[in-house]
Amino acid sequence: MDVLLKRLLPGGLLSKFAKNKELSIAKVQKRLDSGSNRPDFIGKITEGSRSKRTEMTFEELASNASVLIVAGSETSATLLSAAIFFLTRSPKALALLTDEVRHAFGRKDDIGLINTQGLSYMQAVLEEALRMYPPVAGGGSARLVAKGGVQIADYFIPENALVENDMWALHHNPKYFTRPDDFVPERWLGDKAFKDDRLDSVKPFSIGPRNCIGMKKFGIFGNANDFG
Repeated sequence: MDVLLKRLLPGGLLSKFAKNKELSIAKVQKRLDSGSNRPDFIGKITEGSRSKRTEMTFEELASNASVLIVAGSETSATLLSAAIFFLTRSPKALALLTDEVRHAFGRKDDIGLINTQGLSYMQAVLEEALRMYPPVAGGGSARLVAKGGVQIADYFIPENALVENDMWALHHNPKYFTRPDDFVPERWLGDKAFKDDRLDSVKPFSIGPRNCIGMKKFGIFGNANDFG
């Protein structure tokens, strides 16, 4: 698999993967050498593994750190980039959002993670951006079919097969959304034109007990500094 990936992926991307791995190793080593009791990710991971008597190796810690760095930054950057892209193509939505932010806060210093939760239009913009352009379009959480297999629609899936839902395809399915390819934050605000939309089918963080652990972060993610 590694040989195949090296042939398929651009050289520049492979170089970035290598740099991220080096950064992760250096960060983990520095954190362990510090002996700090700070309640950060590494502290929680090592504490949890020790309590279960399955202490992680350094390589495992570095590998998890690499995933956390990418998952905690790249996805956020992708969402914000998508939101800004769609807003620039929708002057009306941009004007409404800008007006909401500027009326809610008199100064930039007044903007915080918690008090932005009252900005209903901004939250709708972020929800719609997640629907239109989910950062992890493939879902990222394949499931193993249980013994005996399972019937899904008109297809029988045998046991031990890996199945995964494509989030982008689901979010753009006209069966579930009116004007699925249009960026319309109002669909999240009770607009009657979208009363038949299945907003509950928007699952950018996957579903179930193994869904994205960062979804609560996105719940307080709206940064009005980027839209004001």
